[in-house]
Amino acid sequence: MDDKVIFKLGSSFLVNAGILGLLNCLKENDAVENTDYIIDGQNLYVDSGYLNNNDIPQMYVKATSNILYNKTKIRVIIDSLSVIDAVIKNEKLNDKAKKEKLKKLYDNASALFAKKSFENGVSFINAKYNEDIVSLKLCKDFKACKDNEEKNRMLKEICEQIKRPEAFSELVFRDLISFQFKSFFVTNSLTNVMSAFNDIKTKSIAEFYNNKYFEPLIKSLDEKKKATIRCIECRETTSSKTEMSFMIDTTDDLGRKKSAYWNCIPDAYICEKCAFLYTFVPLGFAYLGQDAVFINNNFDIKNLQGNMQYFRDRPDEEESNKDKMFYRAFIGLKTKALENKLSNIQVISRNMSSNHFKMNVIGKDMVIKLSDSSEYLERIEKVYLKDGENYINIFDEVFYNILSGRNQYGLIHKLLLISMKTNKNVNYLYDILKINIIFRGGENVNELMKKVKTAYMCGKEMRYKITGRMEEADIDNSLRGYVYKLNNAISVGNRDMFLDAIIRTYSGNGLPIPSVFMDCFESDESFKSIGQSYILGLKYQKFEKKNETNEEDMKNVK
Repeated sequence: MDDKVIFKLGSSFLVNAGILGLLNCLKENDAVENTDYIIDGQNLYVDSGYLNNNDIPQMYVKATSNILYNKTKIRVIIDSLSVIDAVIKNEKLNDKAKKEKLKKLYDNASALFAKKSFENGVSFINAKYNEDIVSLKLCKDFKACKDNEEKNRMLKEICEQIKRPEAFSELVFRDLISFQFKSFFVTNSLTNVMSAFNDIKTKSIAEFYNNKYFEPLIKSLDEKKKATIRCIECRETTSSKTEMSFMIDTTDDLGRKKSAYWNCIPDAYICEKCAFLYTFVPLGFAYLGQDAVFINNNFDIKNLQGNMQYFRDRPDEEESNKDKMFYRAFIGLKTKALENKLSNIQVISRNMSSNHFKMNVIGKDMVIKLSDSSEYLERIEKVYLKDGENYINIFDEVFYNILSGRNQYGLIHKLLLISMKTNKNVNYLYDILKINIIFRGGENVNELMKKVKTAYMCGKEMRYKITGRMEEADIDNSLRGYVYKLNNAISVGNRDMFLDAIIRTYSGNGLPIPSVFMDCFESDESFKSIGQSYILGLKYQKFEKKNETNEEDMKNVK
């Protein structure tokens, strides 16, 4: 494939995200797979003729603007037009409330139009086409205008101008530099010139990108220079001394801080190909609210695409919870994990307010367990528990424990105590317990699951024996005290206290003591799992209408 430029997956999430971003760019510009590019395992081959015969810099600007448009201030302003119309038409709002809401919306637009990056972008566009594609005068008049009806008309006109093909990509890209790109590129740099993007009045973003990244790549492919420098990313030799410090959270500015290197001689340089790939990193990530996320699986490119597709196909309303998206991205990989076709997966995330990338490692074993837990995880996805003035997201708490390698016993204990204050339903805690067993049960998962189920059913039977009902919250003081005593015994690991309470209760009710409680002595894991499942059975609530008999319910219990 001498006529192809090859890009290889590696251990670096930056390179891998760049390759995925490049693919997204090619797709956005209608490149044809197996003709313009080929995906083969860990390798992406891009036809050299395609690179030479197409305006790649302009394609880059267009794809970036289209793919990341939803993360821009421009999108917020354009979308606000419908909100403004709704406020104006809302008859329930008085004049004062309308003015306050409209002022906030109009001020947001004025702030964008006053930004240097926006003004410079408009100046370049208007100079290029020798006409007012976007009127700066109209933008200034909009800010000065006091009449809301007129401001609304002016804003609609400005937005229509921004959406013109001559202006859209250029302005959206500059908007991204000011905000979204700060998640990836060092402030005031895209190779120490990021601010220059927004300062350019006489050169387009595409032209700037061409000179800085694309032309050096093409020249490096054509020229036979003596290569003496080894790229720190791909390890290929290069004659380039491109610094990787323009990427956030990588290395220091090599021009100013050399003391970290042997003999103060920096060697953290990258080749032209890797520098080119770095510019596509924002297109390789997915965005959930304020978080940029990437699942780094270098098994192959197709698998990498599949993992990230879970994020890209999500409904907009789900973008606030990245943990749920992580989980959904992993549960489909069990087969590959069992076949030993899956290596450890890095989960990289970066919040807009943070200066660093956050990494978690998902091993093959965890992928299998996540898949095995999928039924129970799905059942707790939308469960929240009110604690005072705050709400606890149950799924997030459970998933955080999973990623951190922590057990769920402490969480179950905490949630039990909170729920008992208000007599809230805790049936969902049984799902959390089963998740915990899957992750901590070792080779005896199935056996422990059977014991836990038995203890759970025993708890249900005892609940009915003590309270005479299954459908209502337990307000019976005898049951409440019993649960508190058992829960405390488990929390401090006191088997004797636990079994003493069990013996007293069963003897007092003339019932034989179930043999499952003797298994509490096998291990701490068995004690806590069996003990908590019994408590959850005691707390079980059957949702039925009042005054209905519990005969059918008791059939299910037994």
